[in-house]
Amino acid sequence: MSFTDDLVAGFQEIIPNELITLFNELELELLISGTPDIDVDEWRAATEYSSYTSSDPVIDLETFCISARSV
Repeated sequence: MSFTDDLVAGFQEIIPNELITLFNELELELLISGTPDIDVDEWRAATEYSSYTSSDPVIDLETFCISARSV
């Protein structure tokens, strides 16, 4: 199989071929990639920590970076 064949097969696992025609290119992009905006407050509220806490320095740094990118 070629790279293109693999790519198409993977794509069709996400969105079956018969459903692709129901969407325009912007809707397909949203289905595949999601929204480019990150709601940092929602993200924080939904995060579950197993080896860290929300006050650990590495988590604070990651939150800062994502907050800065979503502005």
